Amino acid sequence: MKTTITGKPLLLSTLLLMFLALAACGGGGGGGDDLIYLDENNNPRDLDDVLEEREDDSGGEIIDDTPTLDDVVVTSGNVTATAPGRSLLETIDLTVSTTTLSATLPQGLSQVGSAVEVAVSDGHQELLNGPITIAVTYNQGEVQNESNLLALYYDGTSFHPLTVLARDEQNNILTFDTRRFSTFVLAEADANPPASFATGFAPAVNGWDIANYGSYFSPGGNSFGMAGFAAWHFDQATLLSGAYLAEANRIAAARVQMSQSETWGVQQWRNTQAFKDEDLGLLLKAYLSAFNAPLVLTLGENSATTAAVVYAYDETGFYFYDPNIPGAEQFIGFDGTSFGAYGGLSVRGYAALASYGRDGDFAALAQEAAAGFPGSENLAVDTPQEGELVNARESDFSGSFLNDLSTETSLYVEVRGVGRQLSVPSGTFSNAIEISHGINTIVALAGVDASTENNWFKSAPTVVREVEGTLPPAHLLVTLTWEQDETDVDLYITEPEGEAMWFGNRRTGNGLELDIDDTTGFGPEHGTLEIGSATEVLEGIYTVRVHYFSDDGLDVDATGRVTIIINEGLPEQSFLSLRFRIADDNSGESGPDGSGSSWVDIAKVDVVNNEISTDFSDEGEP
Repeated sequence: MKTTITGKPLLLSTLLLMFLALAACGGGGGGGDDLIYLDENNNPRDLDDVLEEREDDSGGEIIDDTPTLDDVVVTSGNVTATAPGRSLLETIDLTVSTTTLSATLPQGLSQVGSAVEVAVSDGHQELLNGPITIAVTYNQGEVQNESNLLALYYDGTSFHPLTVLARDEQNNILTFDTRRFSTFVLAEADANPPASFATGFAPAVNGWDIANYGSYFSPGGNSFGMAGFAAWHFDQATLLSGAYLAEANRIAAARVQMSQSETWGVQQWRNTQAFKDEDLGLLLKAYLSAFNAPLVLTLGENSATTAAVVYAYDETGFYFYDPNIPGAEQFIGFDGTSFGAYGGLSVRGYAALASYGRDGDFAALAQEAAAGFPGSENLAVDTPQEGELVNARESDFSGSFLNDLSTETSLYVEVRGVGRQLSVPSGTFSNAIEISHGINTIVALAGVDASTENNWFKSAPTVVREVEGTLPPAHLLVTLTWEQDETDVDLYITEPEGEAMWFGNRRTGNGLELDIDDTTGFGPEHGTLEIGSATEVLEGIYTVRVHYFSDDGLDVDATGRVTIIINEGLPEQSFLSLRFRIADDNSGESGPDGSGSSWVDIAKVDVVNNEISTDFSDEGEP
């Protein structure tokens, strides 16, 4: 056991919390420990895009010890199919070939080029957590107007719309995505779709009985999942309103959103699907009138931040259902050239059901919801309770597995879309979970291993809780957790003017505060600069570092996570979560000026300019 140093207490025992960061808009879910970064517009980016694995001079290292698989890319002739490695549970077998259509295209559409067969091996579709991207090079001579190009999916019985991601008119490439597999074909729509058209979708009967809810790092709550589930119900000629009991509605909304974590929360189509208003309007009209089925409409400013169901249009604009407003019809103007605005939001793009998943995936969720999510009553969550006010940065998450669940040993939990895998070896659980300012949506799924299961999480007993964090929001919130019992790891934040927050100086003169010095293992420890009169945000760089104080003679590496949030809960919030490993412990190297192999540099943070950088190669700004 170690002796005290500047007031540090002796080591004790505690419990493990592994803080895993996943994407979600809603909800992460599956695919391993995907690290996410939210940019200044609160939009997720893959950490691979902003961070390369590095080992700094101090001896510790930033790691991703559950790296994504390589992309699976197959090219045949004029077609390239790509399965992003980040959305794969395992490598899949993917084949591409040309084929001949055995059916006639819907009226008003004419075929462009050869049909394409894209297939995955038996069972491999279950290894997908997101869509596969397909790029087709077309012959410009076969196209009258490239603005009218569409992509279609044929399931052997009928045709369906696809989400067009990009149209490269210079190189004659149309790119679309799908989570369904069979036959695909490009088609040109009639240049003059009907002046008005209505699919028959009615928000009062085809929409949800509940309003969109959920507080996630990814924007939009559950809107993307809720919109897709409503469109699917209509496609199946079944009513969504009245189909499920109230709590089953809440669970279904969370679960369908989680199933789209790779589509909405991580993939960039919703930011880059940048059609001209005129072209997007024509595309929506062509799809609606040709297939008599609604689409999912995405709305936002610089990026898509919410989703709706567009189901009709006329000479003045488009009619849609907003999951935030149950039972009501909404409208956005379109004059043939440009869209108007809806609640300050403009139209950004659209998605088709083939991007979401198979009919069987939706049907399985609908069956679970109709049965009230069987087994969920056996997932007993004691704390926190629904609607609880939490005046702290964390809360105990405790409960037990009962009856038919008593033999299960795994539990997957998401808090605000950030997921972690918990073990329940004795039928009970009690772990600390992070609580942020404002509403925190907690989703728990019993018997789930997110690293091996498709993010539809079929047949998973589910509990949803919402609690409110009542502490003031933070200009800067840094959280340290680690994974070794009976060890001591410490968080340091040095302010731009040089004063450091650490266990020897728990609160700086500017209000940056360390809540607890956890010497027992696991954390969490929080460094917080709350928004309030007693704090001051300084211009310049806040430096975040971690020190391995003691392994208590266990001779184990310290592995853990540091999560950094700027402007907590605000529209301009930024978020970065990094894993680290430190091999050496050394209490003699502690202190704000400490250095050596027991340290790891985490990040440099410019709070004023809302920037986070992991580059320690120079002393410059992030």
